Amino acid sequence: MYMSIPAIAQMGALTGDTLYFNEAARQVQLFAEKLFVEQQGLFRHGWVRSMKDHPAFYWGRANGWAMLAMTELLDVLPEEHPERKNILRLLTRQIRSIAALQSGKGAWHQLLDRNDSYLETSCTAIFTYCIARAIVRGWIDGQAYGPVAHLGWQYVAAQISPEGQITGTCVGTGLGFDPAFYYYRPVNQYAAHGYGPVLLAAAGMIELLENRYPQMNDNAVQYYSSPHPIQAPGAIFSWETDHRYYAPKAGSTRKNNRPVIFLIGDSTVKNGRGDGGKGNEWSWGSFFQNYIDTTRITVENHALGGRSSRTFITEGHWKAVLPGIRSGDYVLIQMGHNDGGPLDTGRARASLKGVGEESQTVTLEATGGKETVYTYGHSLRRYVRQTKAQGAIPILLSPTPSNRYTEGRVNRYDQTYAKWAREVAEQEGVDFIDLNEISARKVEAMGIDIAREKLYYDTVHTTYDGAILNAESVVEGIRELPDTPLKHYLK
Repeated sequence: MYMSIPAIAQMGALTGDTLYFNEAARQVQLFAEKLFVEQQGLFRHGWVRSMKDHPAFYWGRANGWAMLAMTELLDVLPEEHPERKNILRLLTRQIRSIAALQSGKGAWHQLLDRNDSYLETSCTAIFTYCIARAIVRGWIDGQAYGPVAHLGWQYVAAQISPEGQITGTCVGTGLGFDPAFYYYRPVNQYAAHGYGPVLLAAAGMIELLENRYPQMNDNAVQYYSSPHPIQAPGAIFSWETDHRYYAPKAGSTRKNNRPVIFLIGDSTVKNGRGDGGKGNEWSWGSFFQNYIDTTRITVENHALGGRSSRTFITEGHWKAVLPGIRSGDYVLIQMGHNDGGPLDTGRARASLKGVGEESQTVTLEATGGKETVYTYGHSLRRYVRQTKAQGAIPILLSPTPSNRYTEGRVNRYDQTYAKWAREVAEQEGVDFIDLNEISARKVEAMGIDIAREKLYYDTVHTTYDGAILNAESVVEGIRELPDTPLKHYLK
């Protein structure tokens, strides 16, 4: 179906001859008569002339080819063509059925109606593209189907290896007469059927995001046809994640081409919306601008709770910040609190220890996709080098001290994240602020019992007073830097 109909349709578009459009539409009708099962809303894989009862296996990629053939035909079929409405009705009927069969991981199964068959990449990519395309073209409701495409792309993207290979694609497959034939078809990263569909899916999602407005609504992704009001002023949605991202658009606070200070990090830099939440849980980034002459430079806090040096990149937050950075700006980078833990299970946010270029490829429990995990130092170098490439000035900070003590002293990170951040700063020739040490000394001077009661909300997060203490430590660290022009913007 896909090998014939789109080519005929393109001849119609090229020549303007309605005979080609008529033939393409006729072939859709003939395929549908033989293969489309109205009760299921799906195409069976094949039809055999000599059989009375035909094998009814709803193979994923076969349905993908059918959907893609109709999508490409409708892209060029004249609005006034007499068969257009029928083809569009068939396509939307299939999309409705396909959407109902999507797995919680975003993928579709090798046999669409059999959940114990494996999840397959190529059909998932094709469905993702066609649904995104149909939304943009106005054929289906974007609010109903935008999240379907979004979830499908999340799965597809996870199947792309760092080397650009596509995993989880079923090899070439002829017609089968029993389910085991489909269940045990091998997958292979060299199966060419996956590469074109993945490129289409990526292009389709880019087009969808340029024409629709994704936003979080009560932790659910929703796609709107126009900008939609949201409760938190300045909040934007980063479509690569399933979290609301409370920050201004990167660089939007810039005044008269003056520089901007960008803060990136975890919840110790910004917790939630940065307003203390329902309790007394604050972070130093909420107070940092109080020490800055904001008539000459602005501060944007793009930190996000729960993120590590790894996941701030992989979830797309750094990609959202980077375009807003210009020459002469400053980027303060504080990561490390969330870089421990499992590499592939749970929140899967850990980085490898150290500053080397070691890496490890893991299979993520949540999606079944592959991800190459690098060291903490590797991620810091990426922030530093990409900041420099924008003409801006990076400054590395060690993590804030935790509410943990040994023999009357605050536990330091001087053998782990503080040490590694310092080493990266030295290797890259950038400034380093040992926030961990500066604040730890202040906590010890206050007294541990008072600090526990007054400065900390829990073992990591700070109260209003603790956040101010850390903000003042950052300012103190800036003042101690020998050459940075940033100190001239301090009050």
